[in-house]
Amino acid sequence: MTINIKEICEKDRRSVLHPFTQLKDFATGNLGDPTIVETGKGIRIQDAHGKQYIDGFAGLYCVNVGYGRTEVAEAISRQAFRLAYYHSYAAHTTDDQLIERLGPDNVGGFIGEPVLGTGGITPPPEGYWEAIQKVLRKHDVLLIADEVITGFGRTGSMFGSQHYGIEPDLITIAKGLTSAYFPLSASIVGEKIYKVLEDGADKVGAFSHGYTYSGHPIGAAAANAVLDIVEKENLPGNAREVGAFFQAQLKEKFAQLPIVGEVRGVGLMGAIEFVADRDNRKRFDPALKVGARISKAARDRGLIARAMPHGDILGFAPPLVTTKAEVEEIVAIAENAVRSVMDDLTREGHNI
Repeated sequence: MTINIKEICEKDRRSVLHPFTQLKDFATGNLGDPTIVETGKGIRIQDAHGKQYIDGFAGLYCVNVGYGRTEVAEAISRQAFRLAYYHSYAAHTTDDQLIERLGPDNVGGFIGEPVLGTGGITPPPEGYWEAIQKVLRKHDVLLIADEVITGFGRTGSMFGSQHYGIEPDLITIAKGLTSAYFPLSASIVGEKIYKVLEDGADKVGAFSHGYTYSGHPIGAAAANAVLDIVEKENLPGNAREVGAFFQAQLKEKFAQLPIVGEVRGVGLMGAIEFVADRDNRKRFDPALKVGARISKAARDRGLIARAMPHGDILGFAPPLVTTKAEVEEIVAIAENAVRSVMDDLTREGHNI
């Protein structure tokens, strides 16, 4: 079947609401053609024009095992032929001070990511989680760990909670659970919570909870195949070893640049924050769109790195199968992109 790329682009403009996009500019073509991704292998994807990119953000922090893993596709296929779907809705017999102001009984729980993700890829300050947990235990407030990004190896530990000594009552997981080969999310319930649910059964009867797609067999097949890869290839260990190299490379290449205010990260999560005045931590005028320009410059050179939404920040979260050689390639392209934008800013008369 012949694919008409121009026709697909036009249909995309007319019918798809892309998130975080200036819809009018997109619809009129002012933002250029959409990228149509056709194939992927390892840490690289290829668009419909044949151009390859290194996916330095693993989709959206999610394609941890890399693209083109046939064992996952085969697991999905096998399950689809056996049973594509059946519900499991019903079982068949066959802050420290805010809590005190509100009152602990009025606080349902504390929700936090082990590492702040889209908010800027910001690891917690030393001692943060220890101090938070001390307060929560004092007031008997539940701790919910959002491991949607950090779960299944990205920090160098299987879970971010393990990495930072967090003992949550509930854990939310998604992304790395299936490496985005199938949409699936889940919650892990601690013994403390489960005991309350179980003990309450005599009083309230049936557990009033359910989702149409819970227990989806194809999703479960995809998750099992992905988790087999995570364990067999020790991807948390790879993220720990290659991640340490990645963090060192980022600091070596970027920390001393005059427009870099901070280089930060953990495991295979990293961020570079750009500032107009590094000594006074003064930010660039948002109208300059420095982060977005650097992201575009990287993309033009074949690297996808994300311009984070809360400032001039370039974010990285490559697949957990990334090698040290591929880290060097990622960092080299990113450095080239940053320096090219620095040159542009200088030519525009900005003092950097």
